[in-house]
Amino acid sequence: HKVYRDGLLDGDTQFNFLEQESVGTQILYALGGLILLVLEIGYVIIVDELDNSLHPKLCKFLIKLFHNPVSNPKNAQIIFATHETTLLDRELFRKDQIWFTEKDKYGATELFSAQDFEGVKDDVPFDEWYLQGKFGGEPNIKEIEFIFGDE
Repeated sequence: HKVYRDGLLDGDTQFNFLEQESVGTQILYALGGLILLVLEIGYVIIVDELDNSLHPKLCKFLIKLFHNPVSNPKNAQIIFATHETTLLDRELFRKDQIWFTEKDKYGATELFSAQDFEGVKDDVPFDEWYLQGKFGGEPNIKEIEFIFGDE
């Protein structure tokens, strides 16, 4: 593109998307195209760490595309993993749509729904309850103490 200095044309420069654009923008371009295709065809897309390098508001926008009958007339679905607790939003999801994973003592992963927990209704603050440990799925911090010693 053209380069200007003090309002005058000063030359040209090359822009290398992969080297000069942020990782989040690169992910948005790659993921955005796939999401549009899935919405058009009515398929299911599975995304590991949807929030990776994307702003939470952008993630919510992408999720809302799947909830909107105008952008999703063929009932496409998105299944994703995230560590972004602000996406555990009751405005976005019902309790039967939120699932958690947790590793057992053997390292096997267990999957369970938020609706499996006693007292959970669609209007609970899922993000707060998750951070309070009410749904499990938390990292085992005690292992770090074991590695570095108990000081």
